[in-house]
Amino acid sequence: MNYTISKAVPQDRDDILRVLEPWNFHRIPSPEAEEIDFSCFFIAKIDNKIVGVAGYKILSKDEGQTRLLAVYPEFQGSGVGKALQDTRLETMYKLGIKKIFTYPDRSEIILWYKKNYGYKEIGKRLN
Repeated sequence: MNYTISKAVPQDRDDILRVLEPWNFHRIPSPEAEEIDFSCFFIAKIDNKIVGVAGYKILSKDEGQTRLLAVYPEFQGSGVGKALQDTRLETMYKLGIKKIFTYPDRSEIILWYKKNYGYKEIGKRLN
């Protein structure tokens, strides 16, 4: 499957929210999710349609946080999510980030991060 990864721009906002909607991440801004920072956000396109999104946030000179990785359900398993994750990790690394925090919401996603990226669980987030 051919896809492209690029930086998001403000004109992508509505399409980004549509990708986030199946995962109930689309209520932005909210107490859990700030407004989208397009300088730290990527989109994946197939046939000129946004099918996946991923962002990050710089927390300090050497710490970052991944934010809002989502792919339309019909494109899961296509490699789009992994490409978005790779892109944001590479970008943060180039910015000097050495420690990354991720707050996944589902057990299968936690396993995906551990299997594909060597993530270590350091705690549980209590809401």
